[in-house]
Amino acid sequence: MEGFTINAIKLGLFTSATFMMISSSAVVQAKTEIEIYAHLIGLSHEYSGDEVIELRKLLESIDVKTGELKHTFDNNLEFKIKEFQESHDLNVSGVVDEDTIQTIIILLDAVNSKAIETVEQNELDVDADYVDKDFEEYQGSVIEDHLLEVETNESDTQEKHSNTESIEELNEDSEEFEKVDEIKTITKNDYQEFNSKTVTSASAAEKVTINQRELILRNGVYHQRVVTLKKNLAVLGFLVQGSYTDHYGPLTAEQVRAFQRSRGLAVTGEVTFNLEKQIEELATGPLRVGMYREDVVSFKKKLAVTGFFVSANPNTYFGPDTEKQLKAFQTKYGLNPDGIAGPITLDKLNQVSSGTLMEGMTDERVVSLKWGLATMGFPVSGSGNAHYGPLTAEQVRAFQNSVGLPATGIADPKTIEQLDQLANGNLQTGMYRKDVINLKLMLAEAGYFVSKNPNIYFGPQTSEKLRAFQKAYGLIANGMFDGATEEKLKEVSSQALKDGTYNERVIKLKEHLYILGYPVPGSFTNHYGPLTANQVRAFQVNYGLSPTGIADVNTLLKIAELAEGPLRFGMNRSDAIQLKLDLAKVGFEVSINPNEYFGAATEQSVRSFQKAYGLPITGIANQQTLDRLAQEISRQTTVYEFSMKERFGHGVGMTQWGAYGMALNGHNYSQILNHYYTNVSVGFDQQYVNQLIRVALGVQINTTTISSSTRYSIFDINGKTIASNITGTTTIQYGAGGSGAFVITNGNQTFESRDELSIRTDATGTVQYKGNYYLGEMRLLKSYVSTGNTTVKSNYVMDVVNVVDINDYLNGVVPYEMVPSWNQIEAFKAQAIASRTYALYRLRQTGNFDVYDDTRSQVYHGVPQGDRNNGLMRRSISETNGIVIKYNNRLIDAIYSASASGHSVDASYMWGNDVAYLRGVSDPYDVSRFNNVSTIYEINLTDLSKLGGFSSMNLGEVLNLEFTNQFERLINVNVTFERGSSSFTADEFRQIVGTNYLPSNIMSIRTK
Repeated sequence: MEGFTINAIKLGLFTSATFMMISSSAVVQAKTEIEIYAHLIGLSHEYSGDEVIELRKLLESIDVKTGELKHTFDNNLEFKIKEFQESHDLNVSGVVDEDTIQTIIILLDAVNSKAIETVEQNELDVDADYVDKDFEEYQGSVIEDHLLEVETNESDTQEKHSNTESIEELNEDSEEFEKVDEIKTITKNDYQEFNSKTVTSASAAEKVTINQRELILRNGVYHQRVVTLKKNLAVLGFLVQGSYTDHYGPLTAEQVRAFQRSRGLAVTGEVTFNLEKQIEELATGPLRVGMYREDVVSFKKKLAVTGFFVSANPNTYFGPDTEKQLKAFQTKYGLNPDGIAGPITLDKLNQVSSGTLMEGMTDERVVSLKWGLATMGFPVSGSGNAHYGPLTAEQVRAFQNSVGLPATGIADPKTIEQLDQLANGNLQTGMYRKDVINLKLMLAEAGYFVSKNPNIYFGPQTSEKLRAFQKAYGLIANGMFDGATEEKLKEVSSQALKDGTYNERVIKLKEHLYILGYPVPGSFTNHYGPLTANQVRAFQVNYGLSPTGIADVNTLLKIAELAEGPLRFGMNRSDAIQLKLDLAKVGFEVSINPNEYFGAATEQSVRSFQKAYGLPITGIANQQTLDRLAQEISRQTTVYEFSMKERFGHGVGMTQWGAYGMALNGHNYSQILNHYYTNVSVGFDQQYVNQLIRVALGVQINTTTISSSTRYSIFDINGKTIASNITGTTTIQYGAGGSGAFVITNGNQTFESRDELSIRTDATGTVQYKGNYYLGEMRLLKSYVSTGNTTVKSNYVMDVVNVVDINDYLNGVVPYEMVPSWNQIEAFKAQAIASRTYALYRLRQTGNFDVYDDTRSQVYHGVPQGDRNNGLMRRSISETNGIVIKYNNRLIDAIYSASASGHSVDASYMWGNDVAYLRGVSDPYDVSRFNNVSTIYEINLTDLSKLGGFSSMNLGEVLNLEFTNQFERLINVNVTFERGSSSFTADEFRQIVGTNYLPSNIMSIRTK
């Protein structure tokens, strides 16, 4: 049966019927090889990945055409799979199951065997022109003898060979060929060399030793090195189908040629010793795209741990997806992003994936990390899962800051170790831990009350009480619950206070009893005697406690709660003095010599104050009463100081005074422009060299006068000469009576044209207009005017437009936008580039002009005169020729102003439109007076309450002001009144106070 199958393949008769006759050994072999393709099992419609490309290549190898080689398992591929399954009596599902893969492998081996046997048969039939008769007989007898021996022993090696294996594979098991170290394809020259050594049989050939460096692996060679070569080629993605035999057949040669093509080598299909070593070095070297190797699996898993996920089921293929994630990893950690897993990359990957936790990772250790963070007061919201997200990174960063570690947000081993030591160490301020509750209870028992409902938080109050306890008992008063403190606290809290007890806590108890009006006669000693017991009992009776006279935990807690709580009638406490003084400040005087007793008079003053300010009338100085009292005192004494700067310019984009200051401090033009314009690029662009720009010198006028330093000519817009080589002054009138005609008068000559005009001098001449001198061309164009919904050329008015080279234009702009005496070329260059970009941004294909010659665009006076004719400024323009500012590869609207008074603003703040590159930035280099405070104004809350804008609201007195500032400018003010609050814009607030007092919203505010 096996022989029939091989012959059928050789004859091209391999059909589905023949396929069904393949022996069980072929199936066994396929099941063994299926492990190679196990990762393809389960692929189905809509799956996308490198595995789909591998599947398509596999199908193409058995002549199943799948269309374009792409990652997606599309409809066409699903149809081909179903068609294949149906033709081979498989379950037709369109899903790549194990039976489908097994069938593909069997067919693939059969196709490969057929190709190899055909080539080998041709090799046996050597052309007579290539070898002589003796050589033919020698070569044929050797191969024939060995094939005969293999066929005889074939039944003994069925477990190793399928019926579709080639002669190459059978030879692998031949004892005769195993004995030969190196067998080379025998050419005629080889035979003659062998013949001189009287080689007459295959056994004699064993005696011939060929130096391995001289052996070129080529089609027809049998050698153990071929096995290694095939394995290395497979690793590099050039798989020779079939098992790894020692035969170098046509399939091997084809894959070698493919490799040579991929590396730009001579495509010979042969492997020299050096090429063999190159292949080996690549196959055993660092992982890179296209490789198939076992360690790719663990490599992908490590990438996933560090947050660079490739696949849920990583396989041995290093494809584009793996390369992409590796490059991302390398970029993040400052490595060369070459996509190759070299030693440096692997070291960093091992480091990151082992002891360090960071954002993007999912690791069970993160659960413990979050517990530690929560314990130390840096809780991560949400469930305590194993994911390390941005919230975790933020809290790690906060923890690192708190303990003086580099605030990276990465939980490196040092951070984890310190967090673990602290979270599991002594209790201290800021921690959240269950044993804090017991600490608070013991402190209360010891007379250091923290809370009647103790929780797990170790806050400042707990720390304060613990420190007081430590101080009282001679411990280090650090507020930390260390071993010595714990031992002492357990000792103290375990003892209830009762008659006959001598304990330091008794002193605190007596102090509390005194405060509450239950004084124990005598000094505050540590002795708990009958008098103390009587006062404790009296307290217990009044507060519904068991009247035992023993100071148990509940009694101590209640005494401490009241004694350290709000002042009330009958109490003796030092802070009663300050309460009386504060009441007097707001008109509720108790005594001119206040003491620490809270008696009836104090209680009445507290009641009166509470009534006057709408508080619950209890006579107890609770926190609400104290807060309102402090608020009223503040209202009467708080003064707001407003320090203001003058405004000079809109404050958007570059400031000229700031650019000057930056240049003085050594910054170049690129640094200046990148400071004021956000995320832009500054560079040369050839298209803007020698660019012409149209500048409006006069708009919608009737008459103008021009002259020139040289002879000049007047043409109509079509190039027709109207007046040639004239001198002197020329007057042009347009549209008299709506005629739509130009009347040109030069001396005693008069010309008329209904076409628009162009005035030109020679290359060095200038045209004088309104006292300025202009290079380039002067055009007189009919103005565009609106009539209803349309725009037409006017018959009445004209525009005077200077068409000039951009650099000549800048020579007339920069000296008038910046101060020539600044003498800072980097500032001048920044202005030149900003002005160039500003103008080019406004180039239009329509209309008569692009920009105005005044502050509606940029100030332009033609050829600079006097001190404005500055050589340093001309240099700044010529040396930046063609340099512009771009954002996302497009020119920006390079807005600028004189000063922003210390901080520029967003475009949206000024004009309402958000522009990505026009963001407010600090402008500390502005050396103008506008960056200095010019006005200071003070006002208190009492005076504010009297202002009409506030008093007319009928909300009572002004109690507080809250200011919102942005870009060092006042944005709005929230005003708190007695009976509500209201918000005002900066301008509204300034109007109420008075713009003569608050002339600018550029201000800083403080309270005095």
